[in-house]
Amino acid sequence: MRNMGFSDAEYSRIVDIYADSVFKLAMVKTKNKQDAEDVFQDTFIKLYRCDKIFESDEHIKRWLMKVTVNTSLDLLKSFWNRKTVELDESLPFQDQTYHEVWNEIKKLPEKYRIPIHLFYFEGYSTEEIAEMLHDKPSTVRSKLHRGKNKLSEGMGDSYEWV
Repeated sequence: MRNMGFSDAEYSRIVDIYADSVFKLAMVKTKNKQDAEDVFQDTFIKLYRCDKIFESDEHIKRWLMKVTVNTSLDLLKSFWNRKTVELDESLPFQDQTYHEVWNEIKKLPEKYRIPIHLFYFEGYSTEEIAEMLHDKPSTVRSKLHRGKNKLSEGMGDSYEWV
């Protein structure tokens, strides 16, 4: 498949399938709803303009996750981002347990937050995450382990990893 050749229906299908994953990863990365919305929009604009040939939906998803991480990094490094203040920290989660876990994940250092999101919420393997983040698989496994330990400390006895 070629992105520039996507029909409107195909592009809409891709957005429908991956919108939630892209937005959640952007939230994990930026910790800010407005910035996550900007990253989300930029990511899908890049997909629309991309002339890359994709072999499968999984290939598209991996590309979107990588672009989301890189776009988030670009935004976080920008001068404008350093001068803004987040006005709304509320998140529209309905499940209280999920909300509690999400709040603890947001407190984690970025080096743990991103691998945890990609592994537990997006279902990527440690090898795939390593490729996306330019790390070794063993480094990703260490970050997952340390991140889980920090989450457990933050959650106390109220949460246990399955």
